[in-house]
Amino acid sequence: MYGKHSHRVFTVNRDNKLCVTEANDGGVWSATQQLVVTIPSSSAAATALAAQAPQVRVYLQIAAGQICEWGTNDGMNYQQFQNPLPTN
Repeated sequence: MYGKHSHRVFTVNRDNKLCVTEANDGGVWSATQQLVVTIPSSSAAATALAAQAPQVRVYLQIAAGQICEWGTNDGMNYQQFQNPLPTN
């Protein structure tokens, strides 16, 4: 269950993979999961969908010139939600 004290930290590791580390209401941190390969030096931006916890969306570049939407609707299973969109 996810509540007001749940946290997700998204990072891009040295292997250019989007990763997530989560903490539950008890403050226990999970092992870091690798989600998808990104382009080198990709930034990631994440947002929780208002009043829809634990739904989260993460935006990043998985290919040059394209932004991709990744996320979860259940707080456990991550997937690509939108096909990559061109940045131009």
